[in-house]
Amino acid sequence: MVDGEGAPVSSAYVLVNATREVSQLPDYVSGWTEETGLYTLYLPPGEYFVGAAVTFPTGPGMKLEKRLPAVSSQSDIAIDVVLTAK
Repeated sequence: MVDGEGAPVSSAYVLVNATREVSQLPDYVSGWTEETGLYTLYLPPGEYFVGAAVTFPTGPGMKLEKRLPAVSSQSDIAIDVVLTAK
């Protein structure tokens, strides 16, 4: 995970949901990011939206702006998630 200037973000997490809007809790959540901004998240096949946050839970109504490529059972996807301040 990186910030808007490309610097790694630690102590944040990635959230993934089947819909753009998260009503309560997201469908999937990574562990906290490392100092280097690295995280790992395993997802079942499907189509998802992805976002990031530094507080948990994020609260209802968070909108995830980035759509992930379709995840298949054979997929290994590397994606940078940008944490933006709201």
